[in-house]
Parts: sequence; structure tokens; C-alpha cells
Amino acid sequence: MYFDCTPPVALGREIQNQAGSPPTLREGSDEPITSELVILGSSGGTMDSSRLDEQLEALIGPVRVVDPAGAPLDEYLNALLADDAPLPPRLVLKLRQSHDAGRCRGLSPALVAKLAAQGFQLIGSDLRRSEWGSAQAIGSHLAEQGIFFLEGLDLQNVPTGDYVLIALPVPAGDARRCPVRVVLKAVT
Repeated sequence: MYFDCTPPVALGREIQNQAGSPPTLREGSDEPITSELVILGSSGGTMDSSRLDEQLEALIGPVRVVDPAGAPLDEYLNALLADDAPLPPRLVLKLRQSHDAGRCRGLSPALVAKLAAQGFQLIGSDLRRSEWGSAQAIGSHLAEQGIFFLEGLDLQNVPTGDYVLIALPVPAGDARRCPVRVVLKAVT
């Protein structure tokens, strides 16, 4: 079974680089780029595009989808890491249903360092950066440790468990972030 985790794009909607930032403009113009022009916009399923050349290994492979069910995220992930069961090098966090948007406290720098030391390549979430409350620098904290961050995934129909992640970025020129088509293939 496959799950497409790419949120739908609202046609005609201006493409935003980050919450609160001005829209991306067409080259040599004051006209904003809309999803009609881009087809797959950064309304969700986006990631940092500064390392496109090195990311394919991190974007294709085993992943575990987890739901902390409202538990403090650092505590939940530390318990998951302490378990002797092996984890894939990618985690996707289902947070939308169990954490109020804007109140998710993010990941502490110590936990991010621990994830990197244990070989994690990617963290994904159904929240966007702007919904991580005071931890809006989540993407940069992960990037500093060499961990890719996928944000704004549509996980509402995805059960927790193990999958194969296939996340294909759409290069967006000099943009800081790029849209990503994300598919999870259930492991049987």
C-alpha cells in the first residue's frame, strides 16, 4: 500500500517561502509566482533546498512514522531512542492531531545532537515550521547536525509503523526551500 503525503495545492495561491515572508516573485518581475505556475507549491511538503546535491540518500529509504499522542516530544523521542529495538535513520512525526499548532515545543538541541550521533538522516512532520511555537528554528537546528527536515506532510490517513520513504524534491532555482513529492510505501 502507498500513501501520498503531499498536501494538495490550491491553484492560484501565491507561493510563500516561509510563514510571514513575502511571496516568491517571477524572475525580473513584481508578479508573484502562483501554484498554477509551479504546479507543486511550497504550501506543504517542503524542505531546505541548499543541499539538493547530497540529499537523495536521505530522502529515499526506510522510515518509521510515530505518533507521540500528546506526550512531550523530547521525552517521547528519548524513550524511543533508549529502546533496544533498531530504528531506521528517518523518523516522521504525526503531531497535528496530538499537539496544538503553535504549542509544539520542538526538539531540544541536545536531542537533535543525539539523533545526529545515532545516524539519523531525516526528520519529517505534519506541522510546518511556523507551527512549532517557540522552536521555529527547528529546521536550522537539524541542518546544523546534517539532518534533513520535511515539513507540512499530509499524514492524516497514514497509520504509525514502518515504511519506505520516497521524497523527490523539485529544484526551485535559488529558493531557500523547495517543494517535495512525498510517498510512503508500507513495509509488509
